[in-house]
This record gives sequence, C-alpha cells and structure tokens, in this order.
Amino acid sequence: MSGGNKRPRNVPVLNKVQCGHILETTDLDYPTGVAEQHAWIFPDDRHAFFVIAAGESMKGGKDNESIQEGELLLVESNKNVEIRNIVVCKRGDEGVTVKKYKKRTAK
Repeated sequence: MSGGNKRPRNVPVLNKVQCGHILETTDLDYPTGVAEQHAWIFPDDRHAFFVIAAGESMKGGKDNESIQEGELLLVESNKNVEIRNIVVCKRGDEGVTVKKYKKRTAK
C-alpha cells in the first residue's frame, strides 16, 4: 500500500457495526484516537477510524461486493459520499449500520 507523500498513522479500531441492520453502538468511551486495537494505514482523514463488521447481510451481495464478518471497515467522515458507496449510517439514537448508499426516490 502506497501513501505517496502521506505518512502512515496508527488508526484506532473502535467498535463492531452491524451490516444491514441497526445495532446500538458506542465509542466505548475512548478519548479521540485511543482504542485497544489499531491498524497502520495512510488515511486521507486525520479523524479516520475503523469499525469491525458484524453479521452477514452484506456477504455475497450484488456486484461482487461483499463484507465478511470481522472485516475492518475504514470510516473517513470527510469524504464525499457517492451512489453505491459502502457507508456507515447513523439513524437518530437507534444506532448505526453498514449499507450501500442509494439515492432516495420520491414517494
């Protein structure tokens, strides 16, 4: 993995996130940048963090995109979201989930 002129950072792994269904989650009360597990990468977002995929609802999906149980998912909140991107979504106070981003159609 090449980062060009960027330097690698030790990015925290914060919590599990359910694929497909809302899961109540927490940052485990860690201060920013602190966690029990980290991974070295070249992130574009200095506030980037990882979450761990839970569940199998995105396993073997269309377009050969698949997220496996236990896979690390990089979250970079400063990135623009495009149609068909895999995103971590928060739904009010209900919790978070991993979904494929789709354009909402008028009802």
